[in-house]
Amino acid sequence: MSHSFHKYMKIIRLKNFSNLKTKSLTSILNNLNLENIFNPSYTEFNNFKYVSFRAISKIAASLIESHIIIIDQNDQVIIHNNLSKLYFEKYGIKKVNDPKICILNKLIFLSFNTGSKRDGNNIYLAELNKDMPKPKKCTYEKRMLIEKNWGFYTFNNKLFALYSL
Repeated sequence: MSHSFHKYMKIIRLKNFSNLKTKSLTSILNNLNLENIFNPSYTEFNNFKYVSFRAISKIAASLIESHIIIIDQNDQVIIHNNLSKLYFEKYGIKKVNDPKICILNKLIFLSFNTGSKRDGNNIYLAELNKDMPKPKKCTYEKRMLIEKNWGFYTFNNKLFALYSL
């Protein structure tokens, strides 16, 4: 990773670090009727907070699903989408794992993978907007059969992805 990115990045381990923002997010997440919330991704964009994560529903306790919430300036959840259900019902994508939020060319996107399967998995990139358009499948000839957690970014108006450093 180049040094120019370091001044923009701040990584904190939430279990060992708490402030008003993390306490507010914890309170919001604890009120979603979900259990075991893990694998979060967070960003702030255009005065909204975006949080994607995986969790177990208190209603269907054996099912781990992916979610996104959008929080307004008053710390109110204005959108809560179950991404696993939404992308299956709208586009037939059977599994949505490891949702990660990124900003590309002043738009907000979500990347995810389709889990671990013997015949491999797929990586998707989807714009996040009110229409929740069809995610784009990312193809790369030299990728391994199973890959997860790509980090997308743009440089000189081209799309790139980090997988391992």
